[in-house]
Amino acid sequence: MEQRGNWRNPLVKSVKVIVEGGGHKSLDSECREAFSKLFGKLGIKNVQFVAGRSRDTAFKKFRNEVINFVPYTKKTNGSWPVLLVDSEEIVVTATKIEHLVRRSNSWKYLETVEERQVQLMATCTESWFLYDRDILRDYFGTFLRESSLPPSQNIEEIDHNDVLDALEEATKKCGENKIYTRKTKAAHEFKILSRLDPNKLIGQKYFDATVTAIKVHPLAGHTKT
Repeated sequence: MEQRGNWRNPLVKSVKVIVEGGGHKSLDSECREAFSKLFGKLGIKNVQFVAGRSRDTAFKKFRNEVINFVPYTKKTNGSWPVLLVDSEEIVVTATKIEHLVRRSNSWKYLETVEERQVQLMATCTESWFLYDRDILRDYFGTFLRESSLPPSQNIEEIDHNDVLDALEEATKKCGENKIYTRKTKAAHEFKILSRLDPNKLIGQKYFDATVTAIKVHPLAGHTKT
C-alpha cells in the first residue's frame, strides 16, 4: 500500500526553492549554482533551487508551484515548494508571512500556505556576506576597507540599504571591476555567495529557519502492508 500525504502533511522526496535572484539565462544559472553550493556545504541534498528573478516573479512562480503540488507517490516527485526572498526591511511582525503581506497586499496568497514554506534573507542576500569576512577579504583584496562594514553581530537587524551602502563604501577603492554597488552587484553577488562558509551563518534566526525548512527527511518511499 502506498504512503499518502496531504497538503498540510505532505510526503515529499525533494524540495524546490524559488529564490529571489537572477534575471537572464547566465545569471539564473549562477544563482542556482550559488545557492546549491552554499547549502550543499551543510550536507543538504535533494534540493532544487530555481532563480525566481524579480521579487514579484519569484512569488508568482512559488504560487504556481504550490497550486500544482502533488505529494510523493510512485509516479510523482513530491517536490515541496519553498519561497526564499529578501525581507528588505527589519522584520517586526510576528510571522514572516505577515511581514511580506504587509509590504505588498498582492501577496495575500501567502496566508494560505505554511509559515515554513516562506523564508527570508534578512534583510538581503548581502547581509549573509557580512558574516564571512575571510571570504570578503579574499574576494575584494587588500584594498577592502573593513572599517566601513558593520560589526558581524545582529546583521539581520540592519536595513538592506544600509548593508548595500556599507559594501559600496568598503569596496570603492578595490578597483573598477570589484566595487560593489547596486549597479554592479550582478557581477559579484553569486560569486561571493557560492564561496561563503555557511557554518558562519549558523545561529542567525532566518538562516537557521531556511536550513530547517529545506532539509528533506528520508522517506521509506513505498511500503507494503
